[in-house]
Amino acid sequence: MNRRSTGGGAFDARVHVADTLGELGLWFALADLALIGGSLIAGVGGHNPLEPARLGCPIVSGPHVENWLTAYAELGDVGGVTHADASVLGGRLIELLAAPEALKAQAERAQAFVAARDAEARAGLSRILDLVP
Repeated sequence: MNRRSTGGGAFDARVHVADTLGELGLWFALADLALIGGSLIAGVGGHNPLEPARLGCPIVSGPHVENWLTAYAELGDVGGVTHADASVLGGRLIELLAAPEALKAQAERAQAFVAARDAEARAGLSRILDLVP
């Protein structure tokens, strides 16, 4: 395993922990899936699932998503995220990685969900900007 914050090269290990600011977009675009680590332990509250979804990266999340409850619930409603707690996480990751077509479909559902919400936000902003002299 390699952690970016400790200075290891990205290609030195099969598992790369991207834990520095500004690099996640690249990794979400390249990854087979994103395990949202801040959702695995209580007290962190989860991390933004919309970033990997926007880039077409399948999302695996733990149970602790308090800061992003609505986003995770809505992604769950469209089948755009997989949830797993620590007791089943390893097995779930193995299952998911063994089914790349299912992962791709999950990522596409999540990406479509985010694209629709982004379009709504752009339309609202456009209406507001039309009112500004």
